[in-house]
Amino acid sequence: MWRWHPSCLYVAIFLLVGLVCPATAQPPEGEVEAPDKLRAPSSLVYSWTAPTTGTQVVYYVVEVKVNEEITLQPDLLTGTTFTISDVKYLQKYQIRVAGVDSDGHMGPFSLWSELYEVPELEAPGF
Repeated sequence: MWRWHPSCLYVAIFLLVGLVCPATAQPPEGEVEAPDKLRAPSSLVYSWTAPTTGTQVVYYVVEVKVNEEITLQPDLLTGTTFTISDVKYLQKYQIRVAGVDSDGHMGPFSLWSELYEVPELEAPGF
């Protein structure tokens, strides 16, 4: 046998009141200004696959190219990801990595990663 549960009655009253007395909220007044610039991504994360031949890699050496300026990163990475923080508009980023074994022998650098250029984004036109 089916019975009304008190919570069903509350839901029914709520729905009925909503239909009889619709909300009277007013929309905001005035136009919203479009931003001048939108944010670029704040960081770029690169990842690669460890080599499967030769001696085991203990750490990686990373070179970063920003526009045409190349810098060797001072941190030696033990994992296979690298993050460039605080990227800037209109800059072009690439990295390449080389593995180093436990005897300190460095393998060849990889090819440069695909070029990523942080675009300058304009405010949307409506």
